[in-house]
Amino acid sequence: EYISKPALIDSTKFDMRIYVMVKSLKPLKAVVMKEGLARFCTTPYQPPTSDNITNAYMHLTNYHLNVTNEHFQNPDSKDGKAVLDSGKSTASKRSLQ
Repeated sequence: EYISKPALIDSTKFDMRIYVMVKSLKPLKAVVMKEGLARFCTTPYQPPTSDNITNAYMHLTNYHLNVTNEHFQNPDSKDGKAVLDSGKSTASKRSLQ
């Protein structure tokens, strides 16, 4: 189902991965990991129209797709965390902590 009014960060669509380890089912025991991952589109979002609906860089957060866009920004540090620009990350794939 397409979300007609998606949440945006810096005018782009994003998705987040929060990792959970299930230790047991009965009783249910789980641990939420401290780190996660956020992936961002590489083109600012605009509501879909017949002109932009095929712009996958605007509507899909898939890493392997967006890495081919000229506007893709890699994290610059060796540990995979995005370098901050004025206190904000500008990378297309960011660590969550």
